Amino acid sequence: MSRTPTLLAVTALAAISLVLMLGLVAAGGTAARAGASPPTAARSIDSPTVIAPEDPYCYAWDLSNYTGFDVDGLTMRLQGNHTVSAVYTETLNPFFELDTGYEGGTDSYRLVFTDGLAYDSDLVHVGLCTDLPYARLSTAPNALLWTQGISTVQPAPLMAGVELSWLSADQLAVNLVNEQAVTVTLESFVLLDAEVALSLDDLIGDIAATLPLAGEAITEPIALAPNAAYSMTFDGLLRGHGYVVDARLSAEDDTFNSVRVLAQTALPPYRVYLPLLSK
Repeated sequence: MSRTPTLLAVTALAAISLVLMLGLVAAGGTAARAGASPPTAARSIDSPTVIAPEDPYCYAWDLSNYTGFDVDGLTMRLQGNHTVSAVYTETLNPFFELDTGYEGGTDSYRLVFTDGLAYDSDLVHVGLCTDLPYARLSTAPNALLWTQGISTVQPAPLMAGVELSWLSADQLAVNLVNEQAVTVTLESFVLLDAEVALSLDDLIGDIAATLPLAGEAITEPIALAPNAAYSMTFDGLLRGHGYVVDARLSAEDDTFNSVRVLAQTALPPYRVYLPLLSK
């Protein structure tokens, strides 16, 4: 047999082996890439991006310890809330331990603060963010109370509820609710323009005092009957801005016994849906 055909055959087999090996390497690389996460597309700098918060409503209260005693805990139950995304635990809240959870029997969300000390006449700041456009005290017994150990300390702090409703792109309706079974004085009730929505930690009185006024519901104190609501619609609001309701209620016989409520909401920009065109 001639050497030439043999050499040609060996050369052909070597070429085929090389092709097969290259094919296996390519296939392995493809398989490896398939198992990895797909690359993230770059964001176009020409397209504005709207970042929606996980929960678009945040609420905070300054509660007055008007018991005449130092207390080491506070319990609050809010009606209808199943979950909250954030709870205020910074320096204006003196309690270090927090127990939270939904209670199906009363359809309320429990916030139990303990292991701290709020002196007589102190203000205690509590707050949370949620997906609900309202924050109302639960109808369950002892929904809001001060504690000292396992004992309840009376009287309970005053409480103000808030209900928010966007009627249109520039109209916000607010119901401010007296959660007590007694008449209180509505000292102030305004809407502030935060422009860029505040974080829960910044939803406090000192920062609210620096925000420009967007609307004023009352110009002088008024009496608010037991469990009654005072309603106001604010017009001419700007889409995408954060707005903060700031209101203060006090006992009729003593303005130092009070509650201040801050409630933040924002209406996101419109979504534009284009018609589906068929060829």
